[in-house]
Amino acid sequence: MKRKASLGQIFAVPAALFVIGLTGLVWALLVDGPQDILAGLAVASSLGVLIWALVRKR
Repeated sequence: MKRKASLGQIFAVPAALFVIGLTGLVWALLVDGPQDILAGLAVASSLGVLIWALVRKR
């Protein structure tokens, strides 16, 4: 028998990805120089998770 997941458990990862992506976007607008790489990685984190999930599903 499967347990039902709570609403917090369902939306924890998407909410974290949203916060990381939004932080990366704002950071990319405010900083210049080498920090742009870190901001770009933060923005691309949700894409990385999507690719990881698709590869894992196969």
